Amino acid sequence: MDLEIKNPTEIGLNEQALKNLDNAIQKRIDNGQIFGATVIVARGGKIGHRKAFGTASGLRESSFEDLYLTMSCAKSFTSALALHFVDRGLLSLNTFVGDIIPNFSIFGKDKITLRHLLNHTAGVHASIAPPFPYSIADLIDFDKMVTAYSTQPLVYETGSRAAYTQVASHALVGKMIELTDPKQRKFKDIAREDLFEPLEMYDTSFGLSDPNNSRRVPVAYTEKMTTPSSAVTATMLDSFANGIVPGGGGFTTIDDLFKFADAMRQQGNTGKYRLISKSLFEYASQNSTGDMVNHAWDFAENEKRGVPFPANFHLIGGYARGKGHFLTPCGSTASEKAIAGMGGGSTAWMVDPERDLTVAFLSSGFIEGLDHLHRVAEINDLALSACE
Repeated sequence: MDLEIKNPTEIGLNEQALKNLDNAIQKRIDNGQIFGATVIVARGGKIGHRKAFGTASGLRESSFEDLYLTMSCAKSFTSALALHFVDRGLLSLNTFVGDIIPNFSIFGKDKITLRHLLNHTAGVHASIAPPFPYSIADLIDFDKMVTAYSTQPLVYETGSRAAYTQVASHALVGKMIELTDPKQRKFKDIAREDLFEPLEMYDTSFGLSDPNNSRRVPVAYTEKMTTPSSAVTATMLDSFANGIVPGGGGFTTIDDLFKFADAMRQQGNTGKYRLISKSLFEYASQNSTGDMVNHAWDFAENEKRGVPFPANFHLIGGYARGKGHFLTPCGSTASEKAIAGMGGGSTAWMVDPERDLTVAFLSSGFIEGLDHLHRVAEINDLALSACE
C-alpha cells in the first residue's frame, strides 16, 4: 500500500485546520495528560497528514515504528475477521454460540448468537476482571477464558439491553472463528494470514512473539493522570503481550492501523483483497442497537450529569455515527454513515465515507473513562474540519 505523504491541499485538506488538530494533541502533552501520540489523516486513501508527537511513554521520541497496544481497537480486527468468515459461509450472524463452543449453552445462554456478541447485547460477563475463581493473570490464557465465560450465567436477558463488554464477547467470537476454520489454525494465525498480511499490516499481531521488543510502547500514565489503581492496570494491560486477547490484545503501528481503517473506508474491499462483501459491510456498519443506551457507562453518566450515551454499536467492533447530537467517538460533525473504533484510554480510528476521510490515532499516556472518548471526538471533529 502506498504510504507516500501528499500535499494536503492537493487532496482537499486545509493546512490550517490540520495545524489546529496538531495543536490540540500537543496541548494534551504540554499539560501533562499524555506522553505522546501518532496520527494520520487521509482522503481517498491518500495521506495528507502523518505526524508523531512527544515521547513513547517517556522512554524515547515517538516514532512511526512504535508498536502500541491497540486496546479495544482489537475488537475491530476480530469483528472484521468474523464477518470474513460469514462471507465464506463458515459462520452466520445468526449462528448460535452454543452450536460452536462446547458447553456454552447453559445458565440461559442458549439464545446468544454471533450478532449478539458483536454488538454487545449478548448478556455475557461484562467486566475486564475474570469471573471467580479466575485471576487477572488468567486473562491472557485464551482457552481458559473461553471456558470461564462459558460457565457463567447471563448478566441480563439476551438482546434486552446493550452494555459494552470488555473482553468476554470477543474472546468468544475469536473461539468461534478458531473452531470453524477449515485449516484448524490457531486464532492468532488466522488473524495474521486472513487479515493482517492481506491488508499489508505486517507489524500487527495478537500478542507479541517478543514481549521485550524495543519498539513496543508500554502502557503508562503520566504523573498528572496517575491514580491509586494505575500501576495495577498498566501491569495487567502490558501482560497482553504474552498471550491472546481477541478483544484488546492487538499490537499495531500507526501505519498499520491506518491500513485497516482505510480498508473500512472502502467497505472492506481494497481492490487487492476482499475482506468483507459490500452487502455484508453495508449491513454491519449500521447502528445495530437502535435507541439502546450503552449501560456500561451508567456510572459515568451520573458523573456527567445524566447525559445519555447511545450505544450505536455497529458489528465491526465500534460505533456508528447515526443521527442526532450526542457524545460519539466519530465526532459530532461526522456524516450519518461514519463509523469509528476506539480502544480505551489511548487508541482510535474513524472513517467518514461521505467525505472520503480516514483518521488513525495512537497515543501513549493512558486516559481513563469518558475523557478519552471526548478526546477522540475532538480529534475527529478537527480532522473533519480540515475537509474542503
